[in-house]
Amino acid sequence: MVLRVLLLQAFINCCRKDVLATATAEAVAMNKWVILPDVACNQFFKAFPNVLLFNNKTTFSQQLLRTLEYDPPALSEDYLRDLSWAAATERLLAAASITSQEWPSALGQVWDDCLWVPYRLFALLFKGARQTFAAAPKLPLEPELDVHAMPEQQETSLAQEQQRQKRKDGGRVAKRRHSKLTETAGLAGPVQMACVSGSVR
Repeated sequence: MVLRVLLLQAFINCCRKDVLATATAEAVAMNKWVILPDVACNQFFKAFPNVLLFNNKTTFSQQLLRTLEYDPPALSEDYLRDLSWAAATERLLAAASITSQEWPSALGQVWDDCLWVPYRLFALLFKGARQTFAAAPKLPLEPELDVHAMPEQQETSLAQEQQRQKRKDGGRVAKRRHSKLTETAGLAGPVQMACVSGSVR
């Protein structure tokens, strides 16, 4: 019975550095008991009535016993809206907005531009030096496809390029075989002549 209650009614997340907290948000929205450590990444969930925080082993045991004895309270519409994408987008815009007091002054903007110029020049010089002195790997070129062509035409051109590559590979194999046969024939000639001369004697 205890195991069944824990599986169906409680969600325990002991992570102390949770970033997205997607599983925690889903458990809260499903109106389960949620047991979390009292750390900075879980402060958003602290206001929900079905979230229980713990600081040590003792408080964790107390919160766990509470999930076994009581049912989680129902969430109101305001709490459910706080878990929606619309509310998350509003919080994101509020956190990313800059007030007039936070906006840099004209002197600060000029200083930022002065710092940007040498940084950009250094980046261009570093890129040029890397392209000049770094060893570039020799990779086979991919066949160029016409992006404006129909899918059937792209498949046809790709198949033609593959057949052309196969013919090139076949020609190389044929040349290797011919060279091996020539070497074999060149070695066999003196041997045959020696055998014939020996038989004549």
